Amino acid sequence: MDYSDSLVNRYVKVSTLADRGEPGERDNAVRMRAKMEGQYPGLAAEAARRTKVTEPPLGVNEPSNGNFGGERVGRRAPWSEFGKMAESAFHWAAKVAEEAAGSEYARRCAEQFCEVRAKNLASDKHQIAVKIELRDLYNCADGLNSAQKLAFAQWVGEQAAAAMLEALEAERYEEAL
Repeated sequence: MDYSDSLVNRYVKVSTLADRGEPGERDNAVRMRAKMEGQYPGLAAEAARRTKVTEPPLGVNEPSNGNFGGERVGRRAPWSEFGKMAESAFHWAAKVAEEAAGSEYARRCAEQFCEVRAKNLASDKHQIAVKIELRDLYNCADGLNSAQKLAFAQWVGEQAAAAMLEALEAERYEEAL
């Protein structure tokens, strides 16, 4: 039979209380579960089909936490917490990889579109210039996100700083007259 999700969910909750609840709750839940099963034939099978069983039914005597012959008391599946943590870690790693790839793309754009030049001018000044065509500048402004724009600008800054360092370390000393 095809029962509504709310009915199946209610049955699962009542059944869980019948298996795990305190003695008073458990007795009432057992009666409610029997009443629901009588009123809705096949409800138990439908609930079992829709819900994923992760551990054996409670009340079955089996080893638990090294206590041989002990009863399982509301224990979660041992790997469920690890699965949640692993999923979170993989999601974080994917985001970091996406950001790194985006930053690398922005740096390659800057390298391709920008030209950094340094030269001594006739006016006794040293000039470091960055040239980029307006079309490329506007395309990068429209196509890059803010983190990529920052990586783009950092690459340009690094190139200008490298040109300045080269000029500072050059051994071109002339005597001033």
